[in-house]
Amino acid sequence: MFTRLHVRHPLRALSRVLLTLCCLAAATFSSVALVESPAGAAPSTYVIGNIGTYTGPASGDYIEIVPLIKAWQSWTNAHGGINGHQVKVITADDQANPSLGLQAAQKLVQQDHAIAIVGSSSNGGTGYSTYLQGAKVPLIGATANPAAPSDLLFFPVGGGALSVQAGSVASAKLVNAKKIAVIYCAEAAVCKQFVPVIQTQATANGMTLSYSSAAPESAPSYTAYCVSAKQSGATAIIPALQGNTVVSLAQGCASQNYHPTWLASSPGDGPTFLKEPAMNGSIVAEGVFPYVLNNSPATTAFHDAIKKYAPAILKSTGYNQALAYVWSDFQMFAKAASTMKSNTPAALTTSLTKVKNETLGGLIGPQSYSATKQTNSTCYALMKQTDGKYVAIDGGAFKCPPATS
Repeated sequence: MFTRLHVRHPLRALSRVLLTLCCLAAATFSSVALVESPAGAAPSTYVIGNIGTYTGPASGDYIEIVPLIKAWQSWTNAHGGINGHQVKVITADDQANPSLGLQAAQKLVQQDHAIAIVGSSSNGGTGYSTYLQGAKVPLIGATANPAAPSDLLFFPVGGGALSVQAGSVASAKLVNAKKIAVIYCAEAAVCKQFVPVIQTQATANGMTLSYSSAAPESAPSYTAYCVSAKQSGATAIIPALQGNTVVSLAQGCASQNYHPTWLASSPGDGPTFLKEPAMNGSIVAEGVFPYVLNNSPATTAFHDAIKKYAPAILKSTGYNQALAYVWSDFQMFAKAASTMKSNTPAALTTSLTKVKNETLGGLIGPQSYSATKQTNSTCYALMKQTDGKYVAIDGGAFKCPPATS
């Protein structure tokens, strides 16, 4: 399901957190250094931290994030680093456990001296952002759960969840849907909170939200939900659920000869959906460039880095949209770090607050930051699933409606 509260798609990640925390609470902290710290490492090396859910049952969408980060590191260093500084990324696996996430943040800041935490892909949330604020270390991007809106040291990258929701509803126009349905996770209260958002967007786009219902992530059958959505006249469905659950829902609807268009945006958009015939024709909205896009120097660098430094990703179920989010986060770090006056969190924060209308060469819609408030982009791009492939709509061009607040 959706996984960024307002930076990415939040719903899938939050429901998985509730389902998995009970069995992960006893897990022990672990971290993975992508490059061993050599003796006498140059003090000018930019040390970056990353925290994510990379093992355990909640890690599904993120199984290739660590190899992707390693590829970014190798690609960046092979191209001269940033202003001549080499980069070193240290990742930590929180196993969707908030306590481990906090331990990871403390270690990365206090022992590893990371100047930022970048590309968080944690299904355990970003509760550690409070610690980062106290330590005055910026958090750049969060593919799973973002920091609170009041956190001035959190720098979102790409369109937020409200933008993606708007994109999902608006994309229903492409299939002439007049009535849409939303089926959302029953495990997390935040899932239901997005129903009025979708309702407002549907009305604004001349549509009707004809059916909405909570559904458990592990139901033995989703037939009843499909029957109700079909009877409501909905010809498109927004499934705010985990990827595997979405597939089960689509299969259940197909068994009832009900074939709505699935507006199934998620960082997990990739092989899980592409392999399911019932999902053919689905349209997804994303806050950063569609991961299949390869039409500019910026998007080509993403694909070239994977091919050269982590080619196994290309055959993995983890070759999905989550990689595009994390790559964009690290490229935003690179952009800000290129103008730093010194190798410190404070200098990086100052550089970040000066970012204005940055697109990272087309990886994201125009993004600006401020020293006085957290700012979120309204932009989204669309892609469509057709015959086992994703194709970017309008060449991946971003649509950026005016902010509503």
